[in-house]
Amino acid sequence: LALVGALRRARGVGATDVEALAARVAALRQVEPDLDDPRPVLTGAQVGEILGIEPGPAVGEALAHLRAVRLREGPLDEAEARRRLVTWWATRS
Repeated sequence: LALVGALRRARGVGATDVEALAARVAALRQVEPDLDDPRPVLTGAQVGEILGIEPGPAVGEALAHLRAVRLREGPLDEAEARRRLVTWWATRS
């Protein structure tokens, strides 16, 4: 909603554009209630366990990968997140 307020104050942005954006954001919130702060499906501890690695930069990279997938494609259930994680890990050099 802060974005909508900022757009309302911006020059050159019509009320129709702002209202259309607000409607789209509201619709997205119905599907993804955690839109402002998407929660990871897997914790760092789970990532380490799944990949068989100790806490460290690789766990952070894996979490960043899962976050990027989440933002690009939407929410993943735990099974799909695990599958994506293992596939990504296997393709790393």
